[in-house]
Amino acid sequence: MLKLAFGVLSILLLSTSSVSACDQCDEDKQGSSSSHDVWITDMDEAQKLARKEGKDIFMFFTGSDWCGWCVKLEKEVLSKQEFIDFASSKFVLVELDFPAKDDIISEEQRAHNEIWKEKFSHSGYPATYLTTASVERYGKIGGYWAGGPAVYNNKLENLLEAKHEVERLLFKAEQSSGIERAKLLDEAMSIDGAIIESRKAFIDELISLAKDRDHEIYVKYRDIKGDNELIEKLTALRSVDDGAEAALNSALSLFHEYSYLKDGNGLSRLITVLSGAFIKVGAYDKGMSFFDDLVADKSYSVKARQRSMINKAYIMGANGELDQAKGLIDSAVDMAPDLISSGLKDSMLYHLNKVSKSVED
Repeated sequence: MLKLAFGVLSILLLSTSSVSACDQCDEDKQGSSSSHDVWITDMDEAQKLARKEGKDIFMFFTGSDWCGWCVKLEKEVLSKQEFIDFASSKFVLVELDFPAKDDIISEEQRAHNEIWKEKFSHSGYPATYLTTASVERYGKIGGYWAGGPAVYNNKLENLLEAKHEVERLLFKAEQSSGIERAKLLDEAMSIDGAIIESRKAFIDELISLAKDRDHEIYVKYRDIKGDNELIEKLTALRSVDDGAEAALNSALSLFHEYSYLKDGNGLSRLITVLSGAFIKVGAYDKGMSFFDDLVADKSYSVKARQRSMINKAYIMGANGELDQAKGLIDSAVDMAPDLISSGLKDSMLYHLNKVSKSVED
């Protein structure tokens, strides 16, 4: 039902990530990290080396010939000696490239990289995953961050500290039961930036342990489970083609089904899907009114309301109100500037122009 909406949606999704079209990648790749001997491209080799040296693994997902922010991150951070010295002392460094051109990496390397992309359900470039030697993820750094190696190294240090704290809490949880175990699991899963591979099983357990439906732990993990379900349903519906109107109705149905969700990645994706669907059927007034109501509803998170403003701007752009749409994006950024990473506003404006032009064409 959503397939027809995804021609426009593919533009909108890019606008909310740190991915940028790369017009000068060949020039900017000079000095990139990929040329440094410390980087390897084979995950089997990385795991063996990590076990041998007692290190973790740093996995960098990039698009070397199309992703401008990837090249910028490589040039300003990942190729610098300050980063190399720090990171290589703690991690085996792996680069997984996903170029648009066929002749940049071999077919074997491309197949290898695609396997890891699928294993991690990865999307969005650039991105870095931190894993144990057995490739259990515990941290992720998404997008480009300004400030050079010092800022990036600090992020790595914080994620390593988070990993150790998670390990401590999970060990204590193994010695506990009932609501005390639930509290320890909740504390571990609430550590900023931490990724826990057993997360899905822990979510079901936490819902069961916090049997009182008014208990904050129950509500929290009910919402997390609902968010995961919503993402799965949106993914499944992408391949169904029943027409633009059906796509919009399906998206609205999901919005009402999961109306208790006020934040989360699933809601963010649904907001983007709805924007694309409204544009596809030409329901501009209905779409703008829908997002006006969502922005006005203070029960939604600031992130959800900010994203709603941005997606209303795309509808306005598609409706020929480009100047007003740009002003709305400014207002959205002002609502929560800390949620917009470096370069993201420029990327949003770039894709706003593409949305406007694609509708005109």
